[in-house]
Amino acid sequence: MAFNHYRYIVFFLGAFLIFVDAYARYIAPLAMIGGMVKKNCSDPLDKGELCWSEQLQANFVGAFYYGYVLQMISTYIATKIGFNLSTKIATAVMAIIQLTVPVTVTFSGTLASALQGLKGFVGGIIMSASYENARKWGFGDEGRMVVSLTGLMIYLGLGTGPFLVGILTERFGWRVSFYISGGAILLLFVLQCLLLPDNPLETKLMSGKEKARFEDKQKNEKSAKDGDQGTKYKVSLLCLLKRPYLYVFCVYHFAQLTVYYPEFTTVPFYFNKFWDVESEKLSYLTLGLSIVAMISVILWKSLLPFMDSKFSWLTIRVTFMLIPVTIRSVIVALIPLSGSLGASIPLLVVNNFLMGTLFAGGLVTLNYDLDPFNGPLVWGVVNGAGQIAGFLIPIVREAMTRVDEKRGDYEEVYRMRWVWFFVLCGGVGLTGVFSAVVGFLGFRSLWKKHPTLAAVDDKDVVVENKAAA
Repeated sequence: MAFNHYRYIVFFLGAFLIFVDAYARYIAPLAMIGGMVKKNCSDPLDKGELCWSEQLQANFVGAFYYGYVLQMISTYIATKIGFNLSTKIATAVMAIIQLTVPVTVTFSGTLASALQGLKGFVGGIIMSASYENARKWGFGDEGRMVVSLTGLMIYLGLGTGPFLVGILTERFGWRVSFYISGGAILLLFVLQCLLLPDNPLETKLMSGKEKARFEDKQKNEKSAKDGDQGTKYKVSLLCLLKRPYLYVFCVYHFAQLTVYYPEFTTVPFYFNKFWDVESEKLSYLTLGLSIVAMISVILWKSLLPFMDSKFSWLTIRVTFMLIPVTIRSVIVALIPLSGSLGASIPLLVVNNFLMGTLFAGGLVTLNYDLDPFNGPLVWGVVNGAGQIAGFLIPIVREAMTRVDEKRGDYEEVYRMRWVWFFVLCGGVGLTGVFSAVVGFLGFRSLWKKHPTLAAVDDKDVVVENKAAA
């Protein structure tokens, strides 16, 4: 049997891996709320199973990001040994760790946290691998479509994970969600071994027509690498570190993740502590918000061609990067001041609607447009730097909200410290956006679409040609 669109199978497996990874990533915080950890160790009626300090809880939630921040290293290793093999190894390791969480947390919280860090380290290459799949397996605009599909799967996963863990925890206990997600990742590993060769031309189930297209594609890519642009677009970490936009991306991504992660790693705890919102209700909320983000990606992606026809592609991409994060920074600072869950929901909906721009034409797609050959390596460095926010947020939150319970004004001080934590996150977001604006203005002339992607009718190319004439 031969398939005329075998590459779609590859796109599906890559997207599903992104989905399951996102699903698994956000199980831990809600599992801790839903019965994994005691709220009050001295209360004999507390239904939690493990008596963990807030510091250990913060470490367990943040440990994934301790390893994830090092994805610049794991991605660089993947470029050397190949993303195909690296992704299979990462998938197998992630499956084993996820399946064994219920045992390791009971045996040792410190060991469980360390394994979460290892899972983050190997999982760091998955997003970068999606760039490689987009370049290697896509034709024309399909590469950008794959990048946007990555965003859809992330948002679907981060909503479905908490939703399912909330439902499953209430009915079957907190362990079940870890087993289901680990089993799904293990199944993906098996499918990867059976269906994903390193070179598209080695696919036995691909039709001759599609193989011919890949032969032409690989010849064109070789010509681009061997031509005048070959040195400029060489896949090299040293070459990459000389590009100013890399550092602009790092600053910006740290800022936008500082206002992104609180919603999933801190807001649930805030709602649970102050407004008594239980895990099942939180699961419905996160699912709804993820659906908003998914719709947002589709909507902004559908508007992008029209906007590109009116303005330059770089103007639109930078707009998609800066304005949404500015608004989201303000929203995050306002959440604890809203006074209730009902008042917070509209803020969260707007926040999630603006998150879709990241994958629909913002940072993620701009990175691909600038250099698809180095896309995985660029994203490994940028996302690694940005993920520092992921492990800092639980630690900073725990430090800022630590108050002596013997104080007479404990309740008032405790609540205000949570407020200041959210204000700090919003302030970091705004500071990062301002820094990124300075970088954009300073290096704007150096930002050009990659020659293998620049269309003949591209607005910027037309302007350059007229200027040359």
